[in-house]
Amino acid sequence: MHEPIQMAVNRGGAFERLVQYFSESGFMPHGHCYLWKPHLVTTHVISDLLIGLAYVSISISLYALVKKIKIPFSTMVLSFGVFIGACGWTHFNEIWNLWNSDYWYSGGIKALTAVASVSTGVWLVKIKPQIIALAEAARASQGHLKSLEESEKTIRSFYNSAPMMMGIVEITDNDILHISDNLTAARFFGKGPEELSNKWSSELGNSPERIGQWLKHYKKSQEIGRPVTFEYWHIAEGVKRFFSVTVSFISQSENQLPRFSYISQDMTEAKETLVKLKEAYDELENRVIEATAELKKEKDKLQISERKFASIFNNAPFAISLVKLTEGEIVDVNPAFVEIFGHSKDEVIGKNAGQLGLLQDLGTRKELRNEVEHKGIVRKYEGHFMSKTGKRLMISTNIDTLELEGEDYALVTLQDITEQRIAEKAFKDQLHLVKTITDNAASCLFMMDGKGFPTFMNPAAMKVTGYQSLEELNDRPLHYSIHWKKKDGSLYPISECPIEQARIERRSIHNEEEVFCRKDGTVFPVSYTVSSLQTVGENIGSVMEFRDITEQKRVEKELREAIRTRDEFLSIASHELKTPLTSLTLQTQTVKRLIEKKDLKVYSQERVDKLVNQTERQVQRLVRLVDDMLDITRIRTGKLIIKKEKFDLCTLINEVIERLHNQLENSGVQVHFESCEDSSGFWDKFRLEQVVMNLLTNAMKYGQSKPVHIQVWDYETYYLLSFKDLGLGIAKENQMRIFNRFERAISANEVSGLGLGLFITQQIILAHGGQIWVESEIGQGSNFLIKLPKDYPLEDDSVS
Repeated sequence: MHEPIQMAVNRGGAFERLVQYFSESGFMPHGHCYLWKPHLVTTHVISDLLIGLAYVSISISLYALVKKIKIPFSTMVLSFGVFIGACGWTHFNEIWNLWNSDYWYSGGIKALTAVASVSTGVWLVKIKPQIIALAEAARASQGHLKSLEESEKTIRSFYNSAPMMMGIVEITDNDILHISDNLTAARFFGKGPEELSNKWSSELGNSPERIGQWLKHYKKSQEIGRPVTFEYWHIAEGVKRFFSVTVSFISQSENQLPRFSYISQDMTEAKETLVKLKEAYDELENRVIEATAELKKEKDKLQISERKFASIFNNAPFAISLVKLTEGEIVDVNPAFVEIFGHSKDEVIGKNAGQLGLLQDLGTRKELRNEVEHKGIVRKYEGHFMSKTGKRLMISTNIDTLELEGEDYALVTLQDITEQRIAEKAFKDQLHLVKTITDNAASCLFMMDGKGFPTFMNPAAMKVTGYQSLEELNDRPLHYSIHWKKKDGSLYPISECPIEQARIERRSIHNEEEVFCRKDGTVFPVSYTVSSLQTVGENIGSVMEFRDITEQKRVEKELREAIRTRDEFLSIASHELKTPLTSLTLQTQTVKRLIEKKDLKVYSQERVDKLVNQTERQVQRLVRLVDDMLDITRIRTGKLIIKKEKFDLCTLINEVIERLHNQLENSGVQVHFESCEDSSGFWDKFRLEQVVMNLLTNAMKYGQSKPVHIQVWDYETYYLLSFKDLGLGIAKENQMRIFNRFERAISANEVSGLGLGLFITQQIILAHGGQIWVESEIGQGSNFLIKLPKDYPLEDDSVS
């Protein structure tokens, strides 16, 4: 203890005792407790310093928050801030006490901290209900926000699905910037909503005059502070549309441009209807005004007007009735009313439509009455009325209200449109009939508009061209779909197209032939007719009817080929028949002259044998030619008869060789046949005899008098026959052709015959279910091979 203080204490005064009580000289700093170890002291200093700074910064932040923002429970927040700040200061004292033993000061700070903490706890207990209420309000606010989000989604859905054009824009002095537009507005400009965003109106093709018109109304809305509605006619690509627009100022945007909303609705149909209704109403109103003016001017003119009205009333071709609005009673009717409905004038006056049975439907009567009461007018209401005789009539009704002598009346005009509707139904039925005809027509039909674009295609046209719907065609002139290719596959310019020229010149084309194209690009021949379509002298397009004549062309080609074949056959046949007939005629004339001379040498055995042999050869040749002609006719008509029987094939070949012995010997041809033991089967013996004879005869003609080798091989189900000569041979390109009618391997001038032998032979072998072919080389002879089944089942006895 310091000496002065110690001396005061020794004197025993009260002050001295107080000083002694608060004196800290007897205490040591905390550093002594840590033995002044540097690391331990440093750790405590840094930790207390950081904690103290953190607490004080939190306290200062809470104070600044309360000062800047008005928040609930600010007193409690400040008390908590004092508590936190005091807590931080106690840590600063800990650092101070490491070197200084000011423990009373440290205790005072802790006492302040205790008071602040107790106050904060008391405040928390007191304001607990308010905190709970605030939390519930926060939850309610979150629910409200969720509801707002759902409402925004609903509004956005309505915005995008709305049938009218809607959007948000910003304006400058001379242009309009689109910020957000719904789907309807985007479709109007031919874009998507994203493409339309941040586009200027001038970029979308709007004229400065149109933009100025819109800007004027936008600015007016901003000036008066409420929505502005205006109407205008929009003309684009020759189409005139009427729009009703409402614009409304919203606010200034971030770039200080005024922002507006707009709603635009296409009112063309409503406008046209209103114009017509207004014209009708104006006409009637003008009449009423004129009548009223005349009534006010002078009584005489009123009488004249009444007479005129009476004349119109009585002579009108449609029914007119005057009805009291309050009771619905009929006051007067014109003669046409009596004629149409069959009620006399006395029968209807004083009664309403329901009592007379004119309009039996109570709902319809109420509907008409409500419309008259609310609008004061009804135009062209169509409904069913009943005549006195019970006939059901379709009536078009117009109602106008007027005041006569202070009482409200309805002037009702009723026009009988029953026949008109019947005619319309008949027209629709006719259209249905026409559609039925076109849908089921075998001919292909196309209709084109004035520009050559297709507007109709019937099912037959779809089937032939390969197009499944009109949508595949109607984006271009029809020429580019079915007529863009020529027969050789080159492009067909539309400027050269006769169908296009006929359309332009409004003329018709009848039964012309041309080549059309299918969807896949293939071409086919057609016969077509084009006719112009006109109404009241105006050309509205054309209709084209065509038929696919591919089959017709094929038949025509076959007919021409048949005629050529017939002519060639007749030419060959006449030549071949003439040769043996000429020889027979000469022989007969020679014998006749010798007989006339009574020369006995004519009857010598040698001479008779020679003449008989020559005559027999010519007769056989004639018979052979006639048989060939008969066979070719049978084959062509499908009447070549196959009559099967069992016989031995090798035996048949030997018989034919024996029968042709003299001819083979005269031609110098030797036949080498390796006979077989058993070669039996079921065939037509006569027809196979023809086959063997035809092949041997060919060998005599083309074999150059060289030997002919015949062989038969026996397989399990068939025999293989070979007729090989060592003659001229057949070129590769002719080996298939020689089996056709009237074909030879060499010129017809070098050999005789109709050229039918191999064709008939092939048809006979095919009729037995077999095959025939030739293996040959020029100069090395020919080998005709036949594969003949042992028993081939036939469906009938003929082959075609």
